[in-house]
Amino acid sequence: MEFCLFGQVQLILGDQLVDVGHRRERGLLALLLLDTPRPVPVERLIDLLCDDDPPKEPRRAMQVHVSRLRKRLAETCGDQVLLTSQAAGYLIEVDPDAVDVHRFTRLVATARRTADPADRARILREALALRRGPVCADLTSERLRRFLRDRLDEVCLEALESRVEADLAVGAHRELVGELAELTARHPARERLVAARMVALYRSGRSREALEVYQATAKELVEELGVDPGPGLRNLHSAILNDAPALAPPPTGEPPAPAQLPASLPAFTGRRSELAEMLDRRGTDAVVISAIGGMAGVGKTTLAVQVAHQIAGDYPDGQLFVDLHGFTAGVEPVEPAVVLDRLLRSLGTPGEQIRRGLDDRAAQFRSKLAGKRVLVVLDNAATEGQVRPLLPATPGCLALVTSRRSLTGLEHAEPVTLDSLGQDDAIELFARVAGRERVASEPLDVLAEVAGLCGRLPLALQVAAARLRARPAWTARHLAALLSDERTRLSELAAGDRSVAAALALSYRHLDGEPRHLFRLLALHRGDDISVPAAAALAGCDDTGTGALLEMLVDERLLDEPAPGRYRFHDLVRVYAGERALAEESEATREAAITRMLDWYLRTANAASALIVPCYPRVVDTPPVDTFTSRGEALAWLETERANLVAACHHASGSGRLDTAWKLPLTLFDLFYLRRYRSDWVRTSELGLAAARRTGDPVGEAWMLINLGFGYWEIGRYQDAFDLGQEALDRWRALAEPRGEASALHFTAGTYWRLGRHAECLDHFELALAKYHEAGDRFGTGWALASLGGVYLELSRLDDALRTEEQALMVWRELGDQHGEGIALNNLGDICRELGRLDDAIGYLEPALAVNRAACNRWGEAWALTSLGKVLRDRGHFAEARAHWHDALAIFDELGDPRAEEVHSYLEQTA
Repeated sequence: MEFCLFGQVQLILGDQLVDVGHRRERGLLALLLLDTPRPVPVERLIDLLCDDDPPKEPRRAMQVHVSRLRKRLAETCGDQVLLTSQAAGYLIEVDPDAVDVHRFTRLVATARRTADPADRARILREALALRRGPVCADLTSERLRRFLRDRLDEVCLEALESRVEADLAVGAHRELVGELAELTARHPARERLVAARMVALYRSGRSREALEVYQATAKELVEELGVDPGPGLRNLHSAILNDAPALAPPPTGEPPAPAQLPASLPAFTGRRSELAEMLDRRGTDAVVISAIGGMAGVGKTTLAVQVAHQIAGDYPDGQLFVDLHGFTAGVEPVEPAVVLDRLLRSLGTPGEQIRRGLDDRAAQFRSKLAGKRVLVVLDNAATEGQVRPLLPATPGCLALVTSRRSLTGLEHAEPVTLDSLGQDDAIELFARVAGRERVASEPLDVLAEVAGLCGRLPLALQVAAARLRARPAWTARHLAALLSDERTRLSELAAGDRSVAAALALSYRHLDGEPRHLFRLLALHRGDDISVPAAAALAGCDDTGTGALLEMLVDERLLDEPAPGRYRFHDLVRVYAGERALAEESEATREAAITRMLDWYLRTANAASALIVPCYPRVVDTPPVDTFTSRGEALAWLETERANLVAACHHASGSGRLDTAWKLPLTLFDLFYLRRYRSDWVRTSELGLAAARRTGDPVGEAWMLINLGFGYWEIGRYQDAFDLGQEALDRWRALAEPRGEASALHFTAGTYWRLGRHAECLDHFELALAKYHEAGDRFGTGWALASLGGVYLELSRLDDALRTEEQALMVWRELGDQHGEGIALNNLGDICRELGRLDDAIGYLEPALAVNRAACNRWGEAWALTSLGKVLRDRGHFAEARAHWHDALAIFDELGDPRAEEVHSYLEQTA
């Protein structure tokens, strides 16, 4: 059990992070743990925890928070932790060594009593490894954070200064030069750190630089604080000028263990499952290698550093960190031999003893790690070849590798792939960077919109939040408005030297010509994801070559593969690819690619629809496609590609490809009808009708009038459907085309029925049957007979219904059309039930169920189940009836069909 107060307030049980409550419970826990074993007065708790939003009854509120925290600790820690009420306030009883701050304090005190500088440095390094970030960085109360900073920041800095001085005392001056340059940049007024840097430079033979450091510090102290350097720094300056013997380096011994981890970020958010997964891997007897991958800006380095700080105490022999510059603007990836030179020097190997060749250096590095526990963080790797020589081979060591590329060739590495943050974590990260008080009054839906426009990408969220924080007059709504324009979104996601576009450009520039070209063309695709064949059509290449290029883009983290063979962009990568396409592809190239892609969707969708309803004479004529081998496979393809097909309809309409814009919605009739995708049906048909009218194609316009009419029918707009049917009828009569006229008469007959004009309905069915006969359209004849039989059933003209439906069934079976056969069998079952012929009804409905399933007609299947249930109920078999209705209800609900209410009423009546 470990309570962590450095960084975020956390409780770790074993390797599991435990939720300890909301922000005030976490703040309460932190304050109680800091003062254990002394009680904390209630007044101090209220003062520190409630400054940002004081409750009306602070004592009562504090009692509630204490109660919640006590319950949570009892559930997770049992009797190891007790939270009790005292006369003076509240007390938490826990082993101080279970609290990282107290363990830190104990180690620092031990170091002060330790005479040997090497031991002192080791103890202080162990203490400082516990500091994963600012104390309680995730708490929101400014007063509380200030209280904690005042109490602990100075102690931590003094411990760091003591560790540096202990390292100097054992002769580690060369290793300290770089670290001290960074430390004095962060803390320019800390004279102990400046003095240590001057000594390290002097002992490394760089006395001129040591004197320059003094001059720069003296100038800054005067300008910023109005004071001169203290006597200790002045005396050191004089000693360097005089080459004082006291500054000579001590005899060298075993160098201190390197501690090179960068500071963890206080704003680190989320990644709970990845953290837990990586923490689970430590402690094994084997060498552990974790390869953290993901696109630019997704937070790979941040996660690696966070994990490294959490486990640093398990690796007392050193923590090494190297930026390999695999993707750094203007910097070539670092050669493995150069990296090994740095690593060996960090581990205390004198330069003259470092071997020359790469293989020899790698072997020397592995030998140096033998028998030790060392953590190696290799950040920003370019390739497996760059990383492989740098990996430890000693059990007990651990390597964390980050890269934008998929390092699939890295043997024995456990991959950890990062995606965008979830919405809650994205909003949390945005709030931490922008400042909680800055966004406290912002509506949650606006923050969610900003997070979405940032693609929930950590880099984009941090940049956007930094811009909001720097501009007091802005609101989150204003920021969302800036980001909502795709054309300028990437330019808005830049702050200082941080830019989403620049991060993506590094990955893009690593691509060769062919994957670059495909990357640009993929931005022209408007759907949610894309398949290999669709991408091949877009690129004008074969499937095999395109598949290989897509996999290259996945490996470079410029494309995701959410399912086998399906690829998609992150939202911001899509925007960047679109910018590159506009900048680098000619208009002719872009237009040709779009045409190829839309033609492929039309051709393939038409082939799928032809297989689903094979007897229907196709209106749209496209070249044959041998993609599908069964009705089920064709329908599954249409289902999978539905969003892309709908997007293609919009794309064709918006880009002026008017023939495709009306033909594609017409081709999708069978999908929309079978699966009742009503909104897609209506919207694409409206676009298609407008496109057909713009082309001046009377045949296309007439078919689209009927297609849109069916869509309106499905959503209950019967008068609008009737008006379209009448217009279609006029168009077909003007064209003197009997098949089209028959379809319009048939459709109009149905709308007459829905409008309650039954006589006109029957007249138009008779006219439709005559026209279908004239056109020689047996499919249309069967369809009209089946519809007319249904009308007769509704009018209780049961003998006419039975005769007409039997004729329809004969036509469907003659054609071998399962879809029509299933509808006719359903109607015949309903007619026989109304006639009281229950055995005959079952004789029709059981085959109807099987035929509808074979035809993939889910609506027809639910109809058959409903009717079978009614027959079973009539026979008194209520349990079987209800089972059928439950199955029917599930399908109608899935389809969003209003008949679900009817079935639900049957279930209620028989409950």
